[in-house]
Amino acid sequence: MTKAKVELNSAIITPNLDIYYIPSRYPNAYPSGAPVDKFDEEMAEEAVRFAAEINAFARK
Repeated sequence: MTKAKVELNSAIITPNLDIYYIPSRYPNAYPSGAPVDKFDEEMAEEAVRFAAEINAFARK
């Protein structure tokens, strides 16, 4: 059985991880409004795609 080669596109994923990490966990990360008001369904789907790519990369 051969394993599929999995590549992590860190040029796209890495800079975008910051918007999901700190602001989503700390209520004072934004000058106004709660983090829950700053994220939408599209951003959630993007975060899930990033997580799947990172998970696949880590498992290789």
